Amino acid sequence: MSSSVTTALPPLGDSPVATATATDLPPADNLGAEHKLLLWPWLLAAVMLGAGGAFLFWRNRSREAFAGGPQFDAFVAPEPSPLPRPAAKPQAPAAPAPPSLGIVSTRLRPWIELGFQPGRCIIEDDKVTFEFELALQNSGSAPARAVLVEASLLNAGPYQEEEVSAFYGSPVGEGERIAVIPPLKTVLVNTRVVAPRANVQLIEIGGRQVFVPLIAFNALYSWGTGEGQTSASYLLGRDAKAEKLAPFRLDLGPRIVRGVGARALPVIVRK
Repeated sequence: MSSSVTTALPPLGDSPVATATATDLPPADNLGAEHKLLLWPWLLAAVMLGAGGAFLFWRNRSREAFAGGPQFDAFVAPEPSPLPRPAAKPQAPAAPAPPSLGIVSTRLRPWIELGFQPGRCIIEDDKVTFEFELALQNSGSAPARAVLVEASLLNAGPYQEEEVSAFYGSPVGEGERIAVIPPLKTVLVNTRVVAPRANVQLIEIGGRQVFVPLIAFNALYSWGTGEGQTSASYLLGRDAKAEKLAPFRLDLGPRIVRGVGARALPVIVRK
């Protein structure tokens, strides 16, 4: 039983396709050599076509698998580019500040400040004397001239403010004067004030006769274009190392009291 082999070859030019039968083929040994030389390109092409078909089949299956899965969008839109900031307008240079000329006072005048430091209290049968030191300080910017100091010993009581105000408002203006106190200088005056016993108001407390005095000052002065006045008053008593001062006793006869204290009163004048 004879067998036949049919091989389809690609057309070469316009040559017709020849169909060969077994009787027309060369012997078997020559046929194997021809197959080795002519079939391997076709086998390689078939393999490549099969690989391409498998890739297309796999791609279609992948699309179908993703088509049934959950929907999601992995696309992220690019952020818009920020608009360019407008260029800052150049600022005009600040105008230079005018040169400072400082503060020039158009009114130079003195100011007298009072500082009071009490000394001893001398009690006698006919009078009461208080010794003290008074500091006169010129805190102003001009010399204080013709400085006069007045002092008055008054009784503390319900009418003391009226009496003090009357003393401030009606200075005597007579007495020895200090010629000049320069600016920022201080003059210390050690002196005394004497009050007759008849002018001392007695107060009876627990069978004791006591009195509570206060002392008031007027300082009068002048300068080239005006006159000034500083007035202050102080309550006097024995310094008992307590918040309040103790009164002076007059029922113990003549004696000297040391450790006298003073408290400034709020009624003052400064002009």
